[in-house]
Amino acid sequence: TQPMENLFKTLNTPKYIIRSLLEATAKGRPIKLINPLVDIVLFTELTNSTLMGLHDLDSIKGNIYFDVLENSQKMMSLFGKIIDIQKNDIVIKDEIKIFASLSKGPDNETKVTEKSRNVIIFSFLYPANVLEEGMVVLKKCIEEIVNLTKAKVAKISEAREESQS
Repeated sequence: TQPMENLFKTLNTPKYIIRSLLEATAKGRPIKLINPLVDIVLFTELTNSTLMGLHDLDSIKGNIYFDVLENSQKMMSLFGKIIDIQKNDIVIKDEIKIFASLSKGPDNETKVTEKSRNVIIFSFLYPANVLEEGMVVLKKCIEEIVNLTKAKVAKISEAREESQS
């Protein structure tokens, strides 16, 4: 979609992980099913043209931070390859390491598997004025997960940019 395209253009990232999937499914390529949680989030992303992250919360160490990289770094991708995350990319990290990049996707260590018991879902909304619509999409995704898996939701919250006075 154009808002997603504009976001990644602003980040100077013309190739981003969800774009390839959107293009492939638009051409009729079937989606490879992974596991119920991953499948629901992926379907939500594709049908709503939004970017989401799903991670195994038990694999995350301590607090979670959203940050903009000052220097490029390496990360083990979801697919088990070492990838470069460029300066100025938006990342999610814990006390020890980066576990997701907005442009490159999630890491391998925090991926959700059939054994995952506690998960966290991030939904990246752009532009900021679509927050209400995005929260509806996120809540519907969570409802699907709860209906399918009988999961319990601990908390739904939003992070906003801190204002600098």
